[in-house]
Amino acid sequence: MLTRQLYSHTNNNKHKEEFSIPLWEYNNERYTWSQKPHYQNKQTNYWENFRVLTYNIWFSKNYQPMRFNSLCDILNKSEAQVIGLQEMTKNILKQLLVQTFVQERYYISDIDGRTFNNSYGVVLLIDKRLNISNLNLIDFPQSMMDRRLIFAEIKLDQNEILRIGTVHLESLDNKQQRLCQLDICRNALIHYPGSSILMGDFNFSADNQENIDQFNRLPQWIDVWTFLMGTHNHGFTFDTETNLMIKPHYTIPKQARYDRIILHSQTLIPIQIQIVGNQEQNQIFPSDHFGQESNISRKEFHYGAQCDANWIFIDKETIRVVFSLFSLATVTHEKKFSNTTDNKINRFPMMLSLTTRTFQSIYSLKFFRFTVQEYKTNTTVLPMKQLILESTASGNDKYFSNSLLLLRLNPKEKYVICIFYYQLNVSTQMPDLFMCLNIMHDHLNDSAHGLIFVLTQYSIILGLLIVLQVLFIVRKRRLAHIVHQHLINTTQRLRSTLSSVSLVRQSMNLMDTIIEQKTTRMNGHVNQEMNKLKKHIIPSSAIVISEPTIESNNIENSSNENEPFLKLTTEKTHVHFLLGLNDESDDNNGGDDDDDDDDKGYEKIPNNKTFIPLIMPTLMEPYDDQSDALSSIAHILDTNKPWSKPS
Repeated sequence: MLTRQLYSHTNNNKHKEEFSIPLWEYNNERYTWSQKPHYQNKQTNYWENFRVLTYNIWFSKNYQPMRFNSLCDILNKSEAQVIGLQEMTKNILKQLLVQTFVQERYYISDIDGRTFNNSYGVVLLIDKRLNISNLNLIDFPQSMMDRRLIFAEIKLDQNEILRIGTVHLESLDNKQQRLCQLDICRNALIHYPGSSILMGDFNFSADNQENIDQFNRLPQWIDVWTFLMGTHNHGFTFDTETNLMIKPHYTIPKQARYDRIILHSQTLIPIQIQIVGNQEQNQIFPSDHFGQESNISRKEFHYGAQCDANWIFIDKETIRVVFSLFSLATVTHEKKFSNTTDNKINRFPMMLSLTTRTFQSIYSLKFFRFTVQEYKTNTTVLPMKQLILESTASGNDKYFSNSLLLLRLNPKEKYVICIFYYQLNVSTQMPDLFMCLNIMHDHLNDSAHGLIFVLTQYSIILGLLIVLQVLFIVRKRRLAHIVHQHLINTTQRLRSTLSSVSLVRQSMNLMDTIIEQKTTRMNGHVNQEMNKLKKHIIPSSAIVISEPTIESNNIENSSNENEPFLKLTTEKTHVHFLLGLNDESDDNNGGDDDDDDDDKGYEKIPNNKTFIPLIMPTLMEPYDDQSDALSSIAHILDTNKPWSKPS
């Protein structure tokens, strides 16, 4: 049921009629379309950006089944949040309602043609995720074609309302009617504070005087196509030269942009727009018109162009340079979209926009080209190419990203890489915007390669220090071992030498003492020369000095006349010093006796001579008075064992 409200029209005394109409949604349980209750509003989502689409689908039945399939394919792929369709017939509406993507994603403003005029009308499809507070229909008074406006009120957040509608203005030569109808649309949409979008078939060309007159009555409204694409890009939505399906119906070529999306807002900004439905299939197009699709974004601060330039070494002679161009709103909400490669080296490029060729949005740029300049030498200009929009990680925003691969670079050269952006494919004119980046081809200054280089150098130095430290320690230990061994050997030699010297000295002292004692006890009859010792030294571990037995007159001769002066004992390996008389006898003995004694090697004591025996008893231990010294000598010899060492 329609609720009727009356409003005064400012341009004439007639009244326009505005109705609040129901919004329809598909019921999956009943498999039918039913009215959406007013209280069934979902929680308000914060919409940073959204997409709108307008399309005059042409009521004609020519090639209608094929055209409808192409139409559904366009609508489904666009995933627009709000779709406005003009010249919708009941037959086409019936086919549209059974489409799965429509049932799953959209509310719809009509299900049976009740809002149409006699033959066709306008329809809104609105995403179910939007919070829709109201849906209204306005009849245009004095319209000979029963034209109408349908618009919805959508809550973008708690504080902002968006009013968005679709319209089909009066056709043919009815300029005044269109002026009145457009005034009604303006007043209905901006009656309350908020943002407004009007889209549809306006039925006047963007290139004639009427377009100027119409927009003079729409202050603070912008034509999104002109705003983004500029006046040089016509953006025809009706083109008999392209749409061969309708060319036979016109004797002269006809090209015009009848279809528009216009915006009035302080918080929304269009960021992209494109023509849809301009692709043929067997020379069949979805409609006689082309549609328009635009992305609208929340304007946080301003929409000035922002840029990011990165470059990275692929190898020592190859560099990849990447330029990205985006709006500030994109940077605010997608801070990391341009950092998809972790190894990039961020540089701040120089960006210039020529004041003589200002543009409202980066999305009006369509072409680009690179230039590569070697420092103070040649400049290489690359061919013009078309810009391609890329999506951010969330898919809500678009931006431009263009890369250039530089091969076989001179390591000693400095390069300047520039990218030039154009709205038109005219390379002879000045660019609308350009960025330049200086590149010093120093492979080692790259962050990744530089880090590897530094780590490698430090590793080599650390390794060399460790090797040198090990060699120093080994050499130090070896030298210490050599010195230690040398000291041990020297000490042993000194000990052996000192022991031998001490032993000989003690032996000589002892012999001198014994000789002196014997000399004093021989009553002075034996010549000093006769008391000389006949000595013979044999190396041994111990030395025993024995005194010869001298026979007296009263005692039998118990000594062996053949006993030698030096004697080796049988019990121990000793050296014996036998103390005896000299070979010479006194003058009373005959010369024959002397000769005999010399031959035998010892002196025979005459029988008429009697000698007093020595004070030292014959059974006395050798060197008894020098026992400590002998013990020391024995210990030294026993420790060193010089007789067991090989020569």
